[in-house]
Formats: sequence, C-alpha cells, structure tokens
Amino acid sequence: MLGIKRSEYSHFETNRSNQDNETLIKMANYFNVSMDYLLGRKTSDKEDVDLDEAINNAMRAR
Repeated sequence: MLGIKRSEYSHFETNRSNQDNETLIKMANYFNVSMDYLLGRKTSDKEDVDLDEAINNAMRAR
C-alpha cells in the first residue's frame, strides 16, 4: 500500500532511518495526518489517530 517494506517502516518508526519526502507524503495521506504529525512536530488537527493501530491494520490488510 505504501510501497515500503515492513522493516523500512520499522526503522523509520524507531528513528534508525529517515524516509524520503515521497514516502512521507504517502504515509501522511494513507493515515490522514500531516507530515508534521508523522515527524512528531505537531499534533494532527483531526481526531487523534492511534497510529500504531492504523499501521497494524494496514499491514494485516496486505
């Protein structure tokens, strides 16, 4: 769905690597949050999103 491997996402999540802007945009669109939210800079203007739950659901849907 996002075009990245689970291990790549895991590295991003644990701050062991950075994603390029294209991937961040895909992630933000998929989870319906801002890139700032993904980067921990600002909370989303939308309802709070349980990002871990959304990611797990997305990975199961693959």
